[in-house]
Amino acid sequence: MKVNRLIIDSSESKTDLCELGIKYPTDKSPYVIHDGHRHPYTPIYDMLFASLRYKPLRFAEGGIAENMSMKCWRDYFPYAKLYGFEYLQNYIDKAINDNLYNTTYCFMDVSNPKSIKECFDSTGGRFDIIIDDMIHDITHNTIFAKTAYKYLNPGGYLIIEDVFRNKDENKYLDTFKDLIPYFSSMTFIVTEHDNRHSPGWDNDQLLVLHRNEKLC
Repeated sequence: MKVNRLIIDSSESKTDLCELGIKYPTDKSPYVIHDGHRHPYTPIYDMLFASLRYKPLRFAEGGIAENMSMKCWRDYFPYAKLYGFEYLQNYIDKAINDNLYNTTYCFMDVSNPKSIKECFDSTGGRFDIIIDDMIHDITHNTIFAKTAYKYLNPGGYLIIEDVFRNKDENKYLDTFKDLIPYFSSMTFIVTEHDNRHSPGWDNDQLLVLHRNEKLC
């Protein structure tokens, strides 16, 4: 399989999810008003997920930080069951206190395959969307993906955020080679936007993997 590469400039796009990223300040939105990172992901996610928005999905995100992106997803996917995976207990405690509807949080050590499996097992089912926004390096991305794919429904998305744009993309193909039979496509999306802001990081890139129907 060849890894596809798209460059998408969403400067002329402002979706409902972009607006939610302002309401709940998250670095996934290029329109959020702060001096931190502004990744142009919300326009891309709206494009990918608009047809799924009002379905009873199972959705998981690893790396919840201040729980802002989970608040965005809660409003965007009103009928979904949401799960947030996190290593730092203070983030988990704060998120639980936010009392989001139909949302569950679980401890996960992304460096430990056993911890990843235990966390997924505790959720009791497969997912339609899994997002990795945890430790932004290929080693941990690979450890996570090699367990997470087993918990994806056919046609589901596994998305790795904040991929560094100056890294050799072929390294992902090399490290993910055992997973290739389980995905119908692997696409890097280089996200551009007039408001894009990631100084010193330059990691405004997604890796989108689309699950096929091959059994684990």
